[in-house]
Amino acid sequence: MKNRILKIAVLFIIIFLGLLTIEVNAAYKSNDPTVTSGGTITITVKSTESLENYDISLKSYTGLTYVSCSAENAAVNKTTGKISFATLGTPVTTLGTYTFKAPQVTETTKFSVIFDIGVTQNKSTVTVNP
Repeated sequence: MKNRILKIAVLFIIIFLGLLTIEVNAAYKSNDPTVTSGGTITITVKSTESLENYDISLKSYTGLTYVSCSAENAAVNKTTGKISFATLGTPVTTLGTYTFKAPQVTETTKFSVIFDIGVTQNKSTVTVNP
Protein backbone atom coordinates (compact mmCIF):
# COMPACT_ATOMS: atom_id res chain seq x y z
CA MET A 1 0.00 0.00 0.00
CA LYS A 2 2.82 2.46 0.89
CA ASN A 3 4.61 1.53 -2.34
CA ARG A 4 1.49 2.32 -4.37
CA ILE A 5 1.02 5.69 -2.64
CA LEU A 6 4.68 6.53 -3.28
CA LYS A 7 4.31 5.72 -6.99
CA ILE A 8 1.19 7.89 -7.24
CA ALA A 9 2.96 10.76 -5.44
CA VAL A 10 5.98 10.54 -7.76
CA LEU A 11 3.72 10.46 -10.82
CA PHE A 12 1.81 13.49 -9.54
CA ILE A 13 5.07 15.42 -9.01
CA ILE A 14 6.30 14.57 -12.52
CA ILE A 15 3.02 15.71 -14.08
CA PHE A 16 3.02 18.90 -11.99
CA LEU A 17 6.59 19.77 -13.00
CA GLY A 18 5.74 19.09 -16.63
CA LEU A 19 2.92 21.62 -16.45
CA LEU A 20 5.32 24.26 -15.10
CA THR A 21 7.71 23.90 -18.03
CA ILE A 22 7.37 26.75 -20.50
CA GLU A 23 8.84 26.18 -23.91
CA VAL A 24 9.44 28.98 -26.39
CA ASN A 25 10.28 27.97 -29.94
CA ALA A 26 10.77 31.50 -31.20
CA ALA A 27 13.63 32.42 -33.47
CA TYR A 28 14.74 35.99 -33.94
CA LYS A 29 15.63 37.83 -37.12
CA SER A 30 16.64 41.32 -38.10
CA ASN A 31 17.24 43.02 -41.40
CA ASP A 32 20.73 43.48 -42.89
CA PRO A 33 20.62 47.04 -44.29
CA THR A 34 22.91 48.64 -46.85
CA VAL A 35 23.46 52.41 -46.66
CA THR A 36 25.77 55.03 -48.07
CA SER A 37 28.59 56.57 -46.09
CA GLY A 38 27.24 58.77 -43.28
CA GLY A 39 23.67 57.54 -43.79
CA THR A 40 21.01 56.58 -41.27
CA ILE A 41 20.50 52.88 -40.56
CA THR A 42 17.26 51.33 -39.31
CA ILE A 43 17.26 47.75 -37.98
CA THR A 44 14.02 46.05 -36.98
CA VAL A 45 14.18 42.96 -34.76
CA LYS A 46 11.35 40.45 -35.10
CA SER A 47 10.32 37.11 -33.62
CA THR A 48 9.00 34.15 -35.60
CA GLU A 49 6.48 33.54 -32.79
CA SER A 50 4.12 35.97 -31.08
CA LEU A 51 5.52 36.89 -27.67
CA GLU A 52 3.75 38.15 -24.55
CA ASN A 53 6.99 39.21 -22.89
CA TYR A 54 10.63 39.76 -23.81
CA ASP A 55 13.72 41.77 -22.99
CA ILE A 56 16.02 42.95 -25.77
CA SER A 57 19.20 44.92 -25.36
CA LEU A 58 21.93 46.26 -27.55
CA LYS A 59 25.11 44.28 -26.96
CA SER A 60 27.53 45.51 -29.63
CA TYR A 61 27.58 47.99 -32.51
CA THR A 62 31.28 48.78 -32.96
CA GLY A 63 31.97 51.37 -35.68
CA LEU A 64 28.41 52.70 -35.81
CA THR A 65 26.86 55.53 -33.83
CA TYR A 66 23.80 54.51 -31.82
CA VAL A 67 20.96 57.05 -32.16
CA SER A 68 17.82 55.56 -30.55
CA CYS A 69 15.42 52.64 -30.22
CA SER A 70 11.65 52.28 -30.10
CA ALA A 71 8.89 49.68 -29.60
CA GLU A 72 5.12 49.88 -29.29
CA ASN A 73 3.64 49.54 -25.78
CA ALA A 74 7.01 48.65 -24.26
CA ALA A 75 9.32 50.14 -21.67
CA VAL A 76 12.14 51.69 -23.71
CA ASN A 77 15.46 53.01 -22.42
CA LYS A 78 16.68 55.02 -25.41
CA THR A 79 19.97 55.79 -23.67
CA THR A 80 21.07 52.15 -23.29
CA GLY A 81 19.06 50.53 -26.10
CA LYS A 82 17.07 48.24 -23.79
CA ILE A 83 13.45 47.32 -24.49
CA SER A 84 11.21 45.38 -22.08
CA PHE A 85 7.73 44.19 -22.99
CA ALA A 86 5.08 42.31 -21.03
CA THR A 87 1.37 41.97 -21.66
CA LEU A 88 -1.62 39.87 -20.79
CA GLY A 89 -3.23 41.17 -23.96
CA THR A 90 -2.12 40.94 -27.55
CA PRO A 91 1.29 39.34 -28.14
CA VAL A 92 3.70 40.87 -30.68
CA THR A 93 6.21 39.74 -33.31
CA THR A 94 7.99 43.06 -33.88
CA LEU A 95 10.27 43.48 -30.88
CA GLY A 96 11.93 46.80 -31.60
CA THR A 97 13.46 49.20 -34.07
CA TYR A 98 16.97 50.58 -33.65
CA THR A 99 18.50 53.57 -35.43
CA PHE A 100 22.22 54.11 -36.06
CA LYS A 101 24.36 56.51 -38.05
CA ALA A 102 26.96 55.08 -40.42
CA PRO A 103 30.53 56.40 -40.41
CA GLN A 104 32.21 57.99 -43.41
CA VAL A 105 34.01 55.23 -45.35
CA THR A 106 36.19 55.21 -48.48
CA GLU A 107 35.49 51.58 -49.36
CA THR A 108 32.58 49.19 -48.77
CA THR A 109 32.70 48.17 -45.10
CA LYS A 110 30.59 45.73 -43.06
CA PHE A 111 29.62 46.30 -39.43
CA SER A 112 27.91 43.94 -36.98
CA VAL A 113 25.13 44.85 -34.60
CA ILE A 114 24.42 42.26 -31.91
CA PHE A 115 21.28 42.12 -29.79
CA ASP A 116 20.69 40.07 -26.63
CA ILE A 117 17.14 38.70 -26.52
CA GLY A 118 16.74 36.76 -23.27
CA VAL A 119 19.47 34.10 -23.46
CA THR A 120 19.66 34.28 -27.27
CA GLN A 121 21.69 36.58 -29.48
CA ASN A 122 20.68 38.03 -32.84
CA LYS A 123 23.14 39.56 -35.32
CA SER A 124 22.50 42.08 -38.06
CA THR A 125 25.14 42.96 -40.67
CA VAL A 126 25.23 46.54 -41.92
CA THR A 127 26.95 47.26 -45.23
CA VAL A 128 28.17 50.83 -45.70
CA ASN A 129 29.10 51.93 -49.23
CA PRO A 130 31.26 54.99 -50.00
